[in-house]
This record gives sequence, C-alpha cells and structure tokens, in this order.
Amino acid sequence: MKPGREAERSGASLRQTPRNVEIKEYNFGQLAMATNYFSLANFLGEGAFGQTYIATLDGENVVIKRLKRTSSENTLQEINYLGFVRHPNLVKVIGHCSDGFNRLLVSEFVSNKTLKYHLYGLEYLHDHCTPQIIHGNLTPNNIFIDSNFEPKMADFGLSILFPDDNITHITTDRGAQIYVDFSYNHENADVYSFGGILLELITGRGHSVDQRRTILRWAKDRIGQALDNSEFTDLVDSRLQEYDEDEMLRMISCAAASVYKSSRFRPRMQQIVQVLEGSMPWSIIWRENDKTFLTE
Repeated sequence: MKPGREAERSGASLRQTPRNVEIKEYNFGQLAMATNYFSLANFLGEGAFGQTYIATLDGENVVIKRLKRTSSENTLQEINYLGFVRHPNLVKVIGHCSDGFNRLLVSEFVSNKTLKYHLYGLEYLHDHCTPQIIHGNLTPNNIFIDSNFEPKMADFGLSILFPDDNITHITTDRGAQIYVDFSYNHENADVYSFGGILLELITGRGHSVDQRRTILRWAKDRIGQALDNSEFTDLVDSRLQEYDEDEMLRMISCAAASVYKSSRFRPRMQQIVQVLEGSMPWSIIWRENDKTFLTE
C-alpha cells in the first residue's frame, strides 16, 4: 500500500517551511467578478465552513470558498498561516480576501473528483506542522484527485477560523456526521474520521448501510472475525477480487483502532502511516484484548 507516492515526510516543521510562498490578496470585487457574482453556474457546493465556487483568476482555474462569518479575532493571521502549509497531498491555499465582513479563500483547482482516500496529508498536519493543525471536518468529500491521480485534502485548518462553533455545526451533511467525534479540535477526532473513511474503502459501502445502520454499526460485528481469523468475506468489498491479505489486515486494524477505541486509546496518525506501510506490526495498535471495544 503506497498512497501518495511522492509524499514529503521529511519531518520538517512548519517553521522550517520556506517563507517565500506568495499569498495573494484580492479585493472582494475581483473575486465576485471571477465567480460571475457567485452565480449558480459557478456554484460547486456548500460545506461546514461556507459556499464553494469555481472561478478563473490570472488565466487559471481556481476554487473560491466564501466563508461564513467567523468568530476568530485573528482571521487574517490564521489565513496567511494556512497559505504557508505546503504538501503534495494538501490542496494549496493561494490567496484570500478580507474585506469588511467578507472572508474568502482562494485555493488551487483539483481537476478530478473527490476520492475517499488520503493519508500522508493528515499525518503532515498532525506531526510536522508547528503549531499543529487539526482538520476538524474530514469527510470523503474533502479529498480530491489531481491530474496525476494523487490524493489531495481540502478544507484543512478552517476549524481554527471558527473556534466557537458547536460540534453539531461541523457538517451540514447529516450522513457525514458519522465522521465527527465529540473530541472535536483534538487530533484524535481526525483519526476517528479517517477510520470511518477507511471502513468505506474496505467495505465498498457508503456511510449508511440501510435506514437503521451506519457503516460503523454494520462493520462492528464483522471486524473481530476478520482480525481473529483472517476471514474477510463478510466485511471486505466483494468487488475486490484479488488483494494482499496482510495489507488488508493492516487496513482493517487501523480502521478498527480509529473508530472503535475510545479517544485516549486511539493510535496517532504517524502510527497509522507506519502500520499501513508495513514498518510497524498491526498488532501494536490493535491487540487481542482490544476486541472488548467491539462489544461496548
């Protein structure tokens, strides 16, 4: 398993990131005109932090997010901070607008649709940025594929612009609320969200299996059997005709440890990376006695 072939995991902190990154500042009129005055034709969707539009600036396609009114007193400083974050698996923030109550972010346009997979980007935010960045709104819809079919994660760090938001407002998609953990704004909440996304990939099912069961509840009864007996038939997507069983065990253990353990026992993203790469045994993050979590 080799997500993000060119991922830069050098361990450098954000303080070591080159400061020659240019963060462009736009006025509201420029961005309004670029989106045809926020027309329906340019509208891409609405998420937890605002509405998103496609636009053209300086001859390039970009994405403009019109943020909801923030309660942060340091919005401009925090937006500039996000602009310095550079990683192959993160969507680049390339500009902003702070005009009265209007707050807008300009990001690179990712040519392909969302992908329900990412790994190195989240580890970078947790372990290699100083100060640490918590995503806080991680769902499959925030992960995109670029023209080289590499995953890129969007909307990272926006939670710092809305520090007073209640957890119930993190997502407007009721189904996506299964990815939200109540230890919000802690890295363990991002780990929980990642585990839910990983379960979707393993099972080939959406966040709701039927009207009564989420993917988390449906998979719970099948996880123990898979980890104890390497019996994958009832859990793994039947369309995956051939796969490496050791890699599948690593994926299942990471998903289980992320969503079924209480927050203080969850692994760190750095450990998950090592398990998925095969440099750490999966039994380190999911031991035999951990199956008690499956019966809670």
